[in-house]
This record gives sequence, structure tokens and C-alpha cells, in this order.
Amino acid sequence: INNLEGAEEANFIAVKIGDLNGSAAAYVQPRSKEAWTVTAKAESRLLEAGKDYQIDFTTEQLSAVKGYQFSLEWASADLVDVVFGTATQEHVAIFPQEHLMTTSWNGQVGGQNMFSIIIRPEQDAMLADLISISSRKTVAEAYNRNDEIMDIRLSLETPGRDGLANALYQNQPNPYQGETLIRFSLGQSGQASLKVRDIQGRLIKEISGEYVAGDHQVRIKEEDLPSAGVYYYTLESGDFMATKKMIILEE
Repeated sequence: INNLEGAEEANFIAVKIGDLNGSAAAYVQPRSKEAWTVTAKAESRLLEAGKDYQIDFTTEQLSAVKGYQFSLEWASADLVDVVFGTATQEHVAIFPQEHLMTTSWNGQVGGQNMFSIIIRPEQDAMLADLISISSRKTVAEAYNRNDEIMDIRLSLETPGRDGLANALYQNQPNPYQGETLIRFSLGQSGQASLKVRDIQGRLIKEISGEYVAGDHQVRIKEEDLPSAGVYYYTLESGDFMATKKMIILEE
């Protein structure tokens, strides 16, 4: 207040600089019982290694908040690009070596699409295992119209049952020691079998059963197979059949 004369009432916020011992008694903002939902939309639930995927981050509740902030993490993947929406470049900071970006936004609502990231997985991975919202660098919270803090919840949206297709994926890790994981997807419920053969075509192991439509995984341990070497595994379901190669290393 310039040229202050007499008494004057004014609201202010005091910031303590250098709070080394955590003794600052900061104002505690009211917390809402409701959570704010961010939806990550992708074209597939299982993202294959080496391919680029765009993941759109949207919300139907953007008009319900004054702003938000959070850290976004991705595991075992490279960030190829960021596509801006309501959140622009000034609202995002990227830490590629840490597989992390932070975002903080407040302003006028420009639509439901917040931003998108394009990532390239280093190995086959389920979307749910690949990305997460955290408070690692920026505390994950949103602020509603009553100035209450809201927790942020991440929801994943991928093709539903009608968008499913039969698929067999490369085992991970490959080559491997100890054990490996084979993932596959079925477009509809029914009988399926996974057969493992050696390079001479001899059947070594078979796993069969009734499976529901969706994603599945089978764990193959080193003791399930007679020795180290090259093997082929085949998924059969109805008219669908696919084969891939896996390698067991000697310890």
C-alpha cells in the first residue's frame, strides 16, 4: 500500500522462506470428499514395443475445477512428443530422463481434451502398467469452485469388447533366464490353447482352457522346458493361429 496514512485493512498471504525444520504453520485448505477424474484414452490396452502410441488425457469435469496440477509418469517407454490441448506448453514441464512430466493449469475452459502424449514402449506392456499419476514432483490435486482441494483419480479407457481382436504378443523378457511371460488377447470368449514346441517341432508344453474375451497372460518357467535353447509358442483359438519364437539362456 503506497502512501499509507492511518489504519488500513487488507487480506494477505505470508510465505515463510527457508523452512528447514518444517515448523511453518501454513493455511490448510479445505479438502473435498469428491475426487476429480482424468481419463487416459488409448487405442489398445496392450502397447507393443517399438511402436508409437498416442494417449489422450481428457476430462468431462474441467468446468468443475479452477485448476489442477499433477505429475505424470511412464515406465519403460520413450516420450516421442506432447500434443497440447486446453493445457498448452506453458502448463507443462518435461523430465525425459526421469520418464516424468509435470502439469499445472488454471484458466478458461477450452474443451475436454487436456493434452496428449505420444510414447514408444521399450517392451510390450499393458497401459495400466505403463502410465500413472503421482505427486513425485508436483502434488496431484485439483481445486473446485468452492476452493476445496480434490484428489485426482486416473481412469483408463481402451477399446471395449467390440473392439477386441485375437493377438499373440512377444514374450517378455526374451531371451530370458528363470521365467518369462506370454501375453495374448481374445476377441471373444471360447476355447484357446498355447503350445510350446522345440526346433524339431516336438510338443513340449500345452496350456488349454476356456477364456473370456480380453487380455490374458501365461507364465513359463525354466523348469517347464527341458533345456536352454530356441522354442516356438503357438496360440490357437477357433480359426486363429499365431506363432512366435522365444529363447532360453543358460545360467
